[in-house]
Amino acid sequence: METVPGYQMHREKAWEGCPRATTATEDRYLSIIARRNRGATSSQLSHDLYAATGTRVSRVTVSKRLRETVLFARRPAVCVPLTSTNRRVHLAWCREHRDGIWINGRPFSSLMSPSSA
Repeated sequence: METVPGYQMHREKAWEGCPRATTATEDRYLSIIARRNRGATSSQLSHDLYAATGTRVSRVTVSKRLRETVLFARRPAVCVPLTSTNRRVHLAWCREHRDGIWINGRPFSSLMSPSSA
């Protein structure tokens, strides 16, 4: 096989890049603790991994590892709990409207039924 001067043939190699910060075992551990604590953030999982294994990884690395296992780091929902008065009012409204929409004192579903025509 003839080669052109100055041209080198390269074998295709797999992309090497940077070495992984976590091992397969640590990736599995991250996935397990993420499933056990569904509300944990990436930062919390990173601290948990460090406490258990001594491996420091960033929250971005944790998110990437969870994404590889089809899990996603969650941001905890921030909501203000209802006061007892608001809960009572909300429950009364739900009970009043549990059968659907009311028009002129009759449920909307009964107004639309064929027998009401």
